[in-house]
Amino acid sequence: MSEQSYYLDSNFFVYLFTQEEDILKKIINNLGKHHFYTSCLTYDEVVWVIRKLFGKEISIKSSGFLLSISNLNFINVDKEILHKTDEVISYFDLKPRDSLHYASMENNNIKNIVTDDKDFNKIKIIEVISIESFVKQLTN
Repeated sequence: MSEQSYYLDSNFFVYLFTQEEDILKKIINNLGKHHFYTSCLTYDEVVWVIRKLFGKEISIKSSGFLLSISNLNFINVDKEILHKTDEVISYFDLKPRDSLHYASMENNNIKNIVTDDKDFNKIKIIEVISIESFVKQLTN
């Protein structure tokens, strides 16, 4: 897998937190070879889901983990991205959260997204990479 930029959707991180420790370590060790981006919204989504599934203490650990990934860049949501989000909602008929994620990608010229959210398949100008496929590429 060549060095590229990837947008990591929330469900990728939820997937990580449900893996066995040895698999998680293998994935984490191979993340350093790429540039990763996600929206600040992802932080909220992931920590909230982990809290609902596993409780407050684990969600605090997941927060610390997210913030510790050195090559994970958090894209700030500003008014420009919100305007693009409105355009994406109209043009691609995506839900607001997905539209915000794509607007964040577009604003940063990111063409690859790792997600299991099939709604992103509506956007033909990006490559949608399933979590399973991405993890296989990272761990092989």
